[in-house]
Amino acid sequence: MYDAIEDLLKEIRAGEDVHLDFKEVVFRGDRIHFAGEEGGVSTSEKIAKALTCFANTEGGVLIFGVTKNGEIIGIAAQKIDRVQELIRNVAQNHCDPPIPLLLDRIILPGRDGQECLCLKVEVKKAQFHVHRTSGGHYYYRDVDSCHDMSPDHLGRLMARREILVPFEERPHLRASLDALSKSVFEQYHQKRYRRTLEQSEITYDRLLRNLKLVEEDEAGTL
Repeated sequence: MYDAIEDLLKEIRAGEDVHLDFKEVVFRGDRIHFAGEEGGVSTSEKIAKALTCFANTEGGVLIFGVTKNGEIIGIAAQKIDRVQELIRNVAQNHCDPPIPLLLDRIILPGRDGQECLCLKVEVKKAQFHVHRTSGGHYYYRDVDSCHDMSPDHLGRLMARREILVPFEERPHLRASLDALSKSVFEQYHQKRYRRTLEQSEITYDRLLRNLKLVEEDEAGTL
């Protein structure tokens, strides 16, 4: 998402939205904080909230090194390793289940055209999970901010993502129909139903669906 720097800069100028969030990184001694955000909540919980928000909604991108009003200020080069390490730790240990991330260090033009080192963190939309923070909160993103899920919202999301579907019946989203051997399936079909696929009154695709061997993705592709 926003792989081209030009596209990302346009989005930053437009401001935060359902797919984009900014974090202004501030160091107080050895501690990492985010400027302009509520107190009383740990930095780890704030990051976990942002990550689970995107994963539970439509996915999105966090840019560390940009203020809430869209000013690009960057992160000091000698400190960006610590920020990156913290984000990875939160994704693995403060999100349940852990959230996979795509992290990139990028150079963006700041005030007066100076080069600013920022961290781009992409979160994919979760397919089979509803994530919560280590604090036990389920969040979703709406417009440009995160919100607590109501029990009804959580229940509907769990149903849509088929949380209660047995693992062996969940589709592998990167596998196409070519992953199945039609000739092997035909042997199985003839042995079980005592007739060939050609003799069946049901199409090949429908048979695979009925046996829960395939499923349509959101684009309607098997």
